[in-house]
Amino acid sequence: MERAAANKFVPSAILLLTLLLAAFYVAVFRPLRSRAATLDAPLQALWQEYLATNRACAACVGLGPEFLGERRAQLTAAATNLAATVQWARGRMALPDPIRDVMDEPFRLIEFLNERQNLGEQLGRLAKQKGVTLAPGALGGLPEYSIDLPEPALLWPRLYMATQLLLTAIHCQVGTVSALTQLPAETHRSAAGGVGFLEAMPMRLELVGPAEALHRFLMSLPGRGPELAGVALDQVLTNKPAFYFEQFLLRKSAPTRPQEGQLEVTVRGFVPWVAEHIRQPNLEP
Repeated sequence: MERAAANKFVPSAILLLTLLLAAFYVAVFRPLRSRAATLDAPLQALWQEYLATNRACAACVGLGPEFLGERRAQLTAAATNLAATVQWARGRMALPDPIRDVMDEPFRLIEFLNERQNLGEQLGRLAKQKGVTLAPGALGGLPEYSIDLPEPALLWPRLYMATQLLLTAIHCQVGTVSALTQLPAETHRSAAGGVGFLEAMPMRLELVGPAEALHRFLMSLPGRGPELAGVALDQVLTNKPAFYFEQFLLRKSAPTRPQEGQLEVTVRGFVPWVAEHIRQPNLEP
């Protein structure tokens, strides 16, 4: 008898619970849903007003959903152009393979000093052949090793660039190269991680000579390879890097020599730099 009564109670409880849930839905949930829909109406109206204002704004023309394909094509083209520009810039900053190879090796001071002396002697002989005077301050301005240099391997591209700068002045047949000064390097770092990726190496050169020779020298600084054909130096300056002007000052040498001028120019060469190339100096022969 008790089991039969229990079996009759279960359906009754389920039915009662169902009725309670239905009453809760009708009395509570439906009014809440209607109220929520009512509250959404002003927000939706505001959103539609915002979209209409956006479409009417001159700065937002072409940014609607219907223009997404066109905008993506434009962004893809811009990214392609940027990649091509980066490749072009890397080509202008590329170092000769021997310089890059010696940078990748441990720095050897004796090897660097020997190369510095040999290049100085070659520059001196060429200057005599071209009738150019190299003052002591010119060859003395070739880069030198210092114990506080954080990255001695960068002395190799510095020596290469300083030599090419002096070669340019000599082949332009300026009268006198008065002085060459190495200025502090500047490391350009990436926004993410602060890793150095480009080294700027500024130098200041002081010259005295005919205005035509000084003009030819200035015209040749940014060029490299075939670009030097315009100043007839493409056959002699085959390894010259591109130098970028920072500033220059040109003035008359003396009132009695109106065709002669004094030029002080500061230029920058750039070296692509990655952390893997940093080596500890080896001061042994």
